[in-house]
Amino acid sequence: MFLVRKHIEIDAGHRVPYHGSKCRNIHGHRYRVTVVVGSEYLIDAELEDAESGMVTDFGVIKKILMELVHDKCDHKLLLWEGDPLARAWLVEYGLVLLPCIPTAEELARYWGEQIQQAWKDDNRLTLIEVEVMETPTSFAIWRP
Repeated sequence: MFLVRKHIEIDAGHRVPYHGSKCRNIHGHRYRVTVVVGSEYLIDAELEDAESGMVTDFGVIKKILMELVHDKCDHKLLLWEGDPLARAWLVEYGLVLLPCIPTAEELARYWGEQIQQAWKDDNRLTLIEVEVMETPTSFAIWRP
């Protein structure tokens, strides 16, 4: 199997509402979201396609990451829709309500499921993993 990896970075605030330490307070991170995509074969060179010899163009992956992660979440406050604090904030102020508590693990799964859905019609590509770097030493990986 061939694997390609692409990442983007976003800045966002979040909180883990019932956490036992300071993470229950609103704070921010420079997240790095990395996607690994695999394929059993490369695009055939005989097709004279711009992507010949590739799994897919890195630009295709970047476009999806920008649309589904960056454009929706960069410089926003990410809160779980059930967070008691969420009721006190308005979406107009950059609040992104999520169906999960915004831990690195849950963000990896949430973004991964959205990315996977964007590729549902391309049976050549398999999403292998999504990695979310919350700090330079802390990562979470979700594999479908």
